Amino acid sequence: MNSALSSLAGKRGRGPVKPGHEWHPLICHMADVAAVTLAMWDEVLGERARQLVCEGLALERSQAGRWVAFVAGCHDLGKCSRNFQGMLDGWKERLTGTGMTGIEKQAEPRHGTVTSAFLPPMLEERYAMERALAIKLSTVTGGHHGRFEVARPDHEGPRIGEGRGQSEAPLWAGARSAIVDELSDVLDVLDPAPSPLTNRAAIVLAGLISVADWIGSDESFFPYSPGDADDLAAYFAYAQGRAGAALKGLHWKDWVAPPPGRRFAELFPFPPNALQDAMDNAVPDDAGLVIVEAPMGDGKTEAAFLKADRWNAAGARGLYVALPTQATANQMHGRLAAMLRKLYSEDDVNLVLAHGGAAFVENDDVQLLPTNIDGHDEEATVGAGEWFVKGNKRRLLAPYAVGTIDQSLLAVLQVKHVFVRLFALAGKAVIIDEVHAYDAYMNTLLERLLEWLGALDSPVVLLSATLPKSRRQSLMKAYLAGQQGVPPETIASGGWTDARYPRITWTGGYRVEAAHVEASERSRRVLQLKYVEDDACKVRELLLSKLASGGCAAVICNTVKCAQEMYTALATSFGEHELGLFHARFVQEDRQRIEDECLQRFGPPSDGEPTDRPRPRYVLVATQVIEQSLDLDFDVMVSDPAPADLLLQRSGRMQRHAREWRPGPPELHIRWPEEQDGAPRFDGGTATVYDEHILLRTWLALRDRDQVAIPDDVETLIEQVYGDGHLPGDATATLRDMWHRTLEKMEESVGHERREAGDRRLRPPDEATLLPEYTPKDQLEEDSPELHTQLQALTRLTEPSVRVILLPHDSPLIPTGTAALSRDRVRQLLKRSVSVSDRRGYEALMANDQDPPNLPKSFTASPALWEYRMVVLDADGEKTINGATFRYDEALGLSVRKPVLTP
Repeated sequence: MNSALSSLAGKRGRGPVKPGHEWHPLICHMADVAAVTLAMWDEVLGERARQLVCEGLALERSQAGRWVAFVAGCHDLGKCSRNFQGMLDGWKERLTGTGMTGIEKQAEPRHGTVTSAFLPPMLEERYAMERALAIKLSTVTGGHHGRFEVARPDHEGPRIGEGRGQSEAPLWAGARSAIVDELSDVLDVLDPAPSPLTNRAAIVLAGLISVADWIGSDESFFPYSPGDADDLAAYFAYAQGRAGAALKGLHWKDWVAPPPGRRFAELFPFPPNALQDAMDNAVPDDAGLVIVEAPMGDGKTEAAFLKADRWNAAGARGLYVALPTQATANQMHGRLAAMLRKLYSEDDVNLVLAHGGAAFVENDDVQLLPTNIDGHDEEATVGAGEWFVKGNKRRLLAPYAVGTIDQSLLAVLQVKHVFVRLFALAGKAVIIDEVHAYDAYMNTLLERLLEWLGALDSPVVLLSATLPKSRRQSLMKAYLAGQQGVPPETIASGGWTDARYPRITWTGGYRVEAAHVEASERSRRVLQLKYVEDDACKVRELLLSKLASGGCAAVICNTVKCAQEMYTALATSFGEHELGLFHARFVQEDRQRIEDECLQRFGPPSDGEPTDRPRPRYVLVATQVIEQSLDLDFDVMVSDPAPADLLLQRSGRMQRHAREWRPGPPELHIRWPEEQDGAPRFDGGTATVYDEHILLRTWLALRDRDQVAIPDDVETLIEQVYGDGHLPGDATATLRDMWHRTLEKMEESVGHERREAGDRRLRPPDEATLLPEYTPKDQLEEDSPELHTQLQALTRLTEPSVRVILLPHDSPLIPTGTAALSRDRVRQLLKRSVSVSDRRGYEALMANDQDPPNLPKSFTASPALWEYRMVVLDADGEKTINGATFRYDEALGLSVRKPVLTP
């Protein structure tokens, strides 16, 4: 290799560097990334994802792998340009004697754009590649910084001083050509060339190349070696060894596929019920999408884990479990860890918790697996790979992950590097729990996610207590629309097999089939419905009566404010050791402590009663944080009004396990709204949280009921609320007016939510879409702290919020000085964080947004804290800011109110 090529820099060291290792040759970095890509192709991609790419390139496996590695290596070809080399301090002088002239310091265009512009003609000339394919492959590799751009030499050339007639243009063009030749030779990609690339394969390639570049740019794995560029073949052999060690050190190598056909009894220490047996024997292992609808507590999760195990044995690779809340994800994380530990006792298993609060969750059973630079063997364990938890975009890449639904929905939103998330999910089994819990906005995003998962050959299980028929069909159609070759009439007709509830529905090839399953005796029961006045005093009297002989009760409120008021009212009759409060407005460390205490006190019995189950009585006041997925068990329940499916879901936290003693049968006491002229009057908080028309239809469906037989009455009740409903013939004028008014408002709201989702979601995986349309220029960068709130708003249409760190006036954590805080200090501060969505509090805190509050420089110098405000409370636990008083109490959590004016 000539000295000019070996003198072009690809990487420069930052900060103090070891003498002789100040920089890394461009050709060596490109070889590093090619080597990582080749190793990932063989060691990381599952068979499903690999086959998808092979089909997209029309090449067999080994040929496709080398072409993919070659294209990945070309990602930084644009750094061989006058403007990029000129951006490196001192490089103009260093290159003076090599003949590479004309170097100028110029930031634009970016090197990825230059790659996209100048690589296509080389691919056309060398490999007789069709122009459209050459442009597409170049766009994929040039987009490794998060955005696709189609660029042309006649446009980008003049911008970097290589336009027609400019003297240096042939010199730099020749250098790029030589680099491509060198890389092509060591990877042996001369023949055959790939054929037209499908969009779904292009998305997987783009994600693979970006991740390979992240690893190949890590100096701990690929030390800078300025002297190693003279013999690229020898260096590439060295880089391949480093790539293998890197994947092993990241705990990403040596995937152990489950044995084919593993049965339920091999996974769990109890016999399967009818639902689990049907998943074991009736649902074929080549099913693409499976929807499980069964009563609460009927073992849907175990059934889903079984199917994921079968899929991983048949070519899928890994599992992502998506849940509605952080609390439910935390508990599921522990359950999956326990199962993996049993199944892979002699293997290293990488399991990551993926949500915004994961850093605060301390699980002694799931250790942090430090990055092992040398890649040597360690003791087998289930743990979270350190590399995967450093950055939101990496968490889904882990072989096993549990997190919130938001993390998977970001895969179909217009954010930078969206293709990395899709690559992470490609060919991976996915379980999405509590599907009934999402609104029109999130359902619209979920449908697009299912469409992409279908296109990426990712098998999916959706779990729900029950779904309206129309919703079930929409989800199936979305997945089928993404699968390749499904006839449009199959998707449009919806004329597939159905079955009565409880049921399993699945796609088999291009068909949709369903089977009824018998509910287990454990989930079969008659839920008594009782109605109590919407008054805290009446609730207190009820609980004193129901718990006279002991027992545990839950009171579920729809808002934090209501929960705090209820807790305060009950505190007059229940002592501090008989009463608890759980909602989302506690600081992280308190919230985690409360969640852990709830699971210990009210979780499933183990060898009898849990030792910490309160006696003789206990009342937990909570919001919806205990509604979904948490395995909690109460004797009695009081609930605010809610949609029928969510009331049933809440009741699933009551008497779900066999215990020696209960104070009575399962009773759900609903705080019944007042009536006016035959129509209910829902309080403002409830009507803000839930759609008022659905609340009205729930009220109509329940007003003449005193019980619900589960599962026999469930489907009828759900269709009454979500199906084609009609007003009763005896409706009063007030009720008629409320029906029509709320129906019109609901239709407007649903339309608005679907339009908002439609504007923000990724385009579908069809071949008519050009790659740049998947990554528009106004994308958000999800790892940018300043944009956290905007990204949160992308996955859920909620009130705006701001994150706050609350500190007592005498806290030793109050930052001082000017230097950035240590990682441990930042972690301690983040444990004191809470999200403020109360309108008064939000506006008060954001009033200083243009003129930031007087924060210590050490706070603002710490990137992890950029999205946070800091509030230091006074000795009374309060702080008034811009007309809002913030008060924090360890029992009540955060409250925001108008300041109290003293005369």
